[in-house]
Amino acid sequence: MSWTEVYSGSNDKVYSVKIDPSGTNRIYFGSDNGVFKSSDSGQNWSNVWDNKACCAVYVLHNGIVYAGSSAK
Repeated sequence: MSWTEVYSGSNDKVYSVKIDPSGTNRIYFGSDNGVFKSSDSGQNWSNVWDNKACCAVYVLHNGIVYAGSSAK
């Protein structure tokens, strides 16, 4: 296995990375500036929970996403 950088739009610390278990191309990560989502295996990203520090992301099989935030 090897890693390839697919997102360089931020210098945030990333605390959590989750791949949608439903077999789609969706990936989520939680960082200092929110939760980011990719629908195309990491080629493009959008901030779906802006300006809230997120330390944990959980993706359920039915497409529901939970994000935990630290008190900031």
